[in-house]
Amino acid sequence: MPQYALFSGASSGIGKAAAEALAKKGVTVFAGALNEAEAEAMRAAGTPGIVPVVLDVTRAESIEAAIRKVRETIGPDGHLSGLVNCAGVDVNAPLQYLETHEIMQMINVNYVGGIMLTRAALPLLQHGTSRLVFVSSAMAVMSTPTISIYCSTKSGVSGFADALRVELIPVGIKVSVLEPGVIRTPLVQSAPKVLEKMLPRMTDADRQRYEPMMRKIAKMSSDPNAGSTTDATSAAICHALTAANPKIRYRVGADSKAAAIISKLPYGVKDWIQRRIYGI
Repeated sequence: MPQYALFSGASSGIGKAAAEALAKKGVTVFAGALNEAEAEAMRAAGTPGIVPVVLDVTRAESIEAAIRKVRETIGPDGHLSGLVNCAGVDVNAPLQYLETHEIMQMINVNYVGGIMLTRAALPLLQHGTSRLVFVSSAMAVMSTPTISIYCSTKSGVSGFADALRVELIPVGIKVSVLEPGVIRTPLVQSAPKVLEKMLPRMTDADRQRYEPMMRKIAKMSSDPNAGSTTDATSAAICHALTAANPKIRYRVGADSKAAAIISKLPYGVKDWIQRRIYGI
């Protein structure tokens, strides 16, 4: 029987790389694109096994339309062997300088959207064999200043997946969480541009307090030699979808493994480490 998987956030970065890696294994991947322009660009690329679908996880009607397309393609007896929630956004700035729409976008894309897509797709997952994968972050276990909303949404993703994993044990659907550190993607490489947009909003006093920290965070994530490539995250996602015994947590990168260790330290010690890192 043919195998199918659905990805959100598959037009670039971690999602795109993993979708293409999975397609090479013979799985037909419904690759979520934010809009029709992105979907058309994916169609033009003509990657074998990739079926672009418009999927904006912040809009219920977009989720419903994507699920309808999947149903029409796989037929009444078909099912999804996997669902991968990859969509994500980030804005680096102190909380008071974030606009409401930026906060809500991060919450809706990173957290709520994954919940809503998962709920819509669950009837298409086969009991006993299908897999769910959530792309969280190392920042879920080691929250970082000036990216508080991003950290909290990723912590929410990991917590939601943990509860859902146990909830789905009776039906045999396995749930895995990817908690990568810095991965070389367009999202992190755009960090300096986002930074320059945020700085003019701040008072001179707050720029003096926070700009060095913000620049360090942006540099740490956007440095071409920092972190891991998407090959590492693709391998982890493919393993979670295809291995007989997938891991509950996939920590990709030395920075992710370090964050997991630091997260077990007393809060005061963790704060001291972050103050040393960011010069607070």
